[in-house]
Amino acid sequence: MGFVLTSCFGVCRHKSIAVFIVYATLMIDNMLLTSVVPILPEYFIQEEEQLRIDQTPPTITRTSTIISNVSLPEALNATIAGLVALSSDCTDQTDKEILAAKNIFLAFLLASKPFVQLLANIFVGPLTDRIGYDVPMLFGYIVIVASSLIFAFGKNYGTLFLARSLQGIGSACAATAGMALLASQYQDDDERGRKLGIALGGLAMGVLVGPSFASLTYQLTGGKEMPFIILACGAGCVAIIQVLSRLYSSKEVMFEVKSSTSIWTLLKDPYVLLAASTLMLGNMSIGVLETSLPTWLISTLCAAEWMLGVAMLPPAVSYLIATAIFARVGTSGYRWLICFVSFFVTAVGSILLPFCTTFLQIIGPGLLIGGATGMVDSSIFPILGHLADTRHSSVYGRIYAIGDASFCMAFIVGPLLAGTIVHEVGFKWVMISVSIISIAFSPLVLLLRNPSPASIEEERQILNDTTENSDDTIETTSLSLGRVLERQGSYEKLQ
Repeated sequence: MGFVLTSCFGVCRHKSIAVFIVYATLMIDNMLLTSVVPILPEYFIQEEEQLRIDQTPPTITRTSTIISNVSLPEALNATIAGLVALSSDCTDQTDKEILAAKNIFLAFLLASKPFVQLLANIFVGPLTDRIGYDVPMLFGYIVIVASSLIFAFGKNYGTLFLARSLQGIGSACAATAGMALLASQYQDDDERGRKLGIALGGLAMGVLVGPSFASLTYQLTGGKEMPFIILACGAGCVAIIQVLSRLYSSKEVMFEVKSSTSIWTLLKDPYVLLAASTLMLGNMSIGVLETSLPTWLISTLCAAEWMLGVAMLPPAVSYLIATAIFARVGTSGYRWLICFVSFFVTAVGSILLPFCTTFLQIIGPGLLIGGATGMVDSSIFPILGHLADTRHSSVYGRIYAIGDASFCMAFIVGPLLAGTIVHEVGFKWVMISVSIISIAFSPLVLLLRNPSPASIEEERQILNDTTENSDDTIETTSLSLGRVLERQGSYEKLQ
């Protein structure tokens, strides 16, 4: 027993445990994020049908097209039909009207989480720099557990909207503090890129497992409660591991107070804005698919419930592979090139997807879109840390709050774009628009090839800014500020 405890303490003291914690955090968060995608369209249809049945006299009946309400042979036949051929009439007119009416509500529901997360990051980033990583991360886990349980037992749209919004607060705390923790523990740029790439694999795993896990559990249990109860338990387990790891961590990895650059100064930096915009547009295609792909599959391919989750597997698998590969091979000198190529890969996948006529054909475009998104994420997050080191201060809460906010913007713009205009112009033109935007933006990524160091005036502003943002005595000066002063010769030259 003593050997086991000693081994556990040794693991907790090793800073690699932080990589696992951030990996698990992103996985649970994104499983919760994506679990609602295959469930809600079917849930809305069933709720509307139940309401219509309650309001309809018993003499009037209609045949439902929901797979879960038919016999097993009929379900298998419908599934096979969806896999091998396009059927423009696979969903009856009533269900198509329900999907069209509910699509905008689904879009607002999906976009509420990243919107709240974006707003919360304005406060979480500075708070993390001031008090450390432990409290924001633990608070984030508690909120995620609460959000999961509300989603499990919520019965109306308002309750589901509240649960989704609460998740945004929890995600902002846990994800931003977790990424900043990793960046602070791994100061070497290449090593930091590798560790961030591993952690981002948790995001991919959550996207990979979430829809399939939710759709299968939903179909097997006959209700939406069980998937979210399991996720709540998972978030609680991660919280316990995080608390234990910090209780037994060595002093070398504990939070250290440092001077930092304000979030507004970071937002004035053109390179930070460009990197944040790259991250947003690089993820926007996934945000569009999150809302529009399930309804498109239901209305065109007789998609069973499990198909709605499986449809997101190809992008998630390729995202996981891309983050694992490019985090290792994408050293600081080639990250801009990886991002540049990724936008053309996204354009190709987005153009091909709406022309697919069978369920199996969507695998290829999905692999391209997911792989391109993984290329962007595995490159931009290390670039943000590098920009903080070379142009500002080596304190990462605010810089990764901006990165997380940009990531959220993709899942605000994407669902709202798809939810509001896909009914007017069609799924095909929405995806073509994504392709055009990707190609048009790609030349700007070339500016990230060799970001220029901060000028003398900018360095003065950095020093003044960090001084103004320190209410208490600064215990240690950040590394990049030391480099700023070395370049100018001495402290006196800044006076």
